[in-house]
Amino acid sequence: MTVRRPLTLVDRNNFREVTNLGGSSAEMYKIHQKIAYLYAQNPSVALSVVSSGGNISPVMTDEYYFSGISEDTSNTSHANPSSQVLLQSVTYDKISQTITSVSKPTYSLKPVRVDGSNSVIEMTETDVIDTFIDPVIDLIVSDTTDVRAAGTYHISTSSSISNHTQLGEVFRDTVSNPSAYSTTFDGTTGTRQTDTTFTSYYLHRNDGVDVSHRLPLIIDGTSGLREMTSSEFNTYFTALMRAATSGISGHTLSFSVGTNGGGSGTQKGTSMADTRRTSSARADYLADPGDADPNDYRSQMWPSGSPQQRASFELMLGRT
Repeated sequence: MTVRRPLTLVDRNNFREVTNLGGSSAEMYKIHQKIAYLYAQNPSVALSVVSSGGNISPVMTDEYYFSGISEDTSNTSHANPSSQVLLQSVTYDKISQTITSVSKPTYSLKPVRVDGSNSVIEMTETDVIDTFIDPVIDLIVSDTTDVRAAGTYHISTSSSISNHTQLGEVFRDTVSNPSAYSTTFDGTTGTRQTDTTFTSYYLHRNDGVDVSHRLPLIIDGTSGLREMTSSEFNTYFTALMRAATSGISGHTLSFSVGTNGGGSGTQKGTSMADTRRTSSARADYLADPGDADPNDYRSQMWPSGSPQQRASFELMLGRT
């Protein structure tokens, strides 16, 4: 891979190479930011949230427990109830991927550079991809919130992220919450307690941030050396990014969902963890010992112990 330094206009009579140092103030940084922003408006590799039947989601299962049934176990003392804690499960398969195959643009006027003999020459298509496209795809794969990674997707427990679109909840980790259970077992026998807490996991798209930037110089057959117009820049680099991510060898992207850290590619965002309490304990209650039935001994099995991770699911991005 060979990264070139494109030329840009200084004034009517002078030009120079764009700057690539200085972090976010560097001219090449802003060019990459703009290309990513353009791509994010219409990505060729796109994710969406569906109600069910997502085409890249395995069936992700959220497991948790309700209490056992409250029982009047004895007239003289507490005893172990016959009803144990009840396992609940909810499945999620809500992430779908759409890959739109896009042909490389036929636009023939490419940015120019200075060669080893200080001549101004047009970049090859490979030069253009290595200089303008590949660094953006690198960040789409490796980063989540960088403005030059616009068009990428990732998982977060935050419902709102600056410069992102939240596409929906794709998984929920529900955990039984015995601290909220009624110590009188809801006042009656034959009932379960179902209090829970949960953590939501959301799918986000990085939308990027539009930016003013330097325009590369090109050579056309009429005007000679001139500045690329904004319209030419937007049309050419949007099409080239879409073509690269959907079908140019070495740059093609594809998302998947892995389980328990075993997915292929780069993990995008946080793992979606399914946790549950792994033990149970008997809770006892002596109902109204001073009333006409002073021997109403009730017992109930409650989920107990600290929540432990049962499984995890990861959004992965592969580059081929």
